[in-house]
Amino acid sequence: MSLSNLNLKNVSLSEQIYNALKEQIINGELKPGERLVIDKLASQIGVSSTPVRDALRLLISAGYAEKRPNDSIFVIELSKDDVIELFDMREVIEGLAVRLVTQKINNQEINTDELRNLKKEFEKKEKEFLAGSRDVPHKLDVELHDLVRRLAPNKRLRKQIDLIMNQTYSIRNMQHRNKISKYLDNKRNERLLQETREHISIIDKILSGDTDAAENMMRQHIRNSKEDILTQVKID
Repeated sequence: MSLSNLNLKNVSLSEQIYNALKEQIINGELKPGERLVIDKLASQIGVSSTPVRDALRLLISAGYAEKRPNDSIFVIELSKDDVIELFDMREVIEGLAVRLVTQKINNQEINTDELRNLKKEFEKKEKEFLAGSRDVPHKLDVELHDLVRRLAPNKRLRKQIDLIMNQTYSIRNMQHRNKISKYLDNKRNERLLQETREHISIIDKILSGDTDAAENMMRQHIRNSKEDILTQVKID
């Protein structure tokens, strides 16, 4: 969404601006460490400073921007320690989310259609990969983690996952974007296949009702992802 193409008649203008800025951060138009100046953004869009200020508050809350001691706002920059902390948190809370979802499935309190359909997509991706495709299934990975979050029967847990996932996807999509893209292009074929199979295994464990196995598989998957990024992408 371009800042110049906002629907100014929409009541939630600040949310529109937030979504547009978030998209620019994710796709690399706004770089890590770039300053977000309220008056400049308001002038570009053609609005007052109030909705822009509100949009920047949303960016900060979602983990895409940060306010520094002088009250200036910048696109967030993540250090190696930040990456470790985020993935360690993800391992704990997403492991718990998978456990809770699996328990609900055991009690027949959750419809499993979405999980089964997503598994079919991963199996299709696995077959394509074995046939020679090297398309990285990142979109499906996002869908799996988001589905687990949505199915988790704990609203506070869902909120925390959402907050941490925003910053995690910022790492994948914007932090050192060129290096990550190059890394994904050259990533070992075995690891790409392994990731896809990990996703299938997570869903299998959930559907089987094995809470321990489902939690352990999710935790291992997130640990593997953390090691991939820390090993292949240089983050100071």
